[in-house]
Amino acid sequence: QLAAKILKSSGNLTLVIDNLVQRGLVERQRDQSDRRYLTIHLTEAGRQLMSDIFPQHVEYVVTAIGVLTVEEQQQLAALCRKLGLGQS
Repeated sequence: QLAAKILKSSGNLTLVIDNLVQRGLVERQRDQSDRRYLTIHLTEAGRQLMSDIFPQHVEYVVTAIGVLTVEEQQQLAALCRKLGLGQS
C-alpha cells in the first residue's frame, strides 16, 4: 500500500525501508491480525528526526507553492487528491 501511495515499486520501497531500518529510524512489525503483512513504525530516533526536520519541510513547501496563483494552488490540490496524495 505504501509503495502505491508514494509511486515507488515494492522492490525499491524494500530497499528504502531496509536503509531506514539500518539507520535505526523505523522498525518492521508483523501485523497481529494477519501475519503475512508487515507494518512499518517510526522508532524514537525516527520520531525525533521528523520533529527536527518537518518544520523546515513545511517552510520549503509553503515557499515553493507560494509562487503559484490561487487558481494554480487549487488545481494542484485537486490533482494531488486525484492521485491520492492528499485528503479529499
